[in-house]
Amino acid sequence: MNWYEELPPDCPPEEAYPPKATYFRLGSIPPDDSDFWSHRRRFPHKTFHVDECVAQSLSIFDDQDAAERLKRLLPAMRLKVLFQLELIEKDGLIQQTSKDIHHFSWWRSIAFDLESIKILEI
Repeated sequence: MNWYEELPPDCPPEEAYPPKATYFRLGSIPPDDSDFWSHRRRFPHKTFHVDECVAQSLSIFDDQDAAERLKRLLPAMRLKVLFQLELIEKDGLIQQTSKDIHHFSWWRSIAFDLESIKILEI
């Protein structure tokens, strides 16, 4: 698979698998490529307290309420809108990497199409 960002060796992990479901992510209007950059790409010199592979993934949720809860809890997310993503095998790999059962790390492939995003709120 061709990855959207250069990933470290052994990333994504062997346990990651292709998505085949509806997921949710917070982003901006209009949606653009930067809404789908990893934390590492956004903040290249920042120290993250997670594995580097996870720092180079995107956070998505398999539950709309969980994504909306994040928006309410984090001030930096309050101005974001909710995206619905119908991810399929060509879009990359995912893995649950958090204690939150609804949170997944997504390693985006170059095949993901921004036009497939559905905006749920404005």
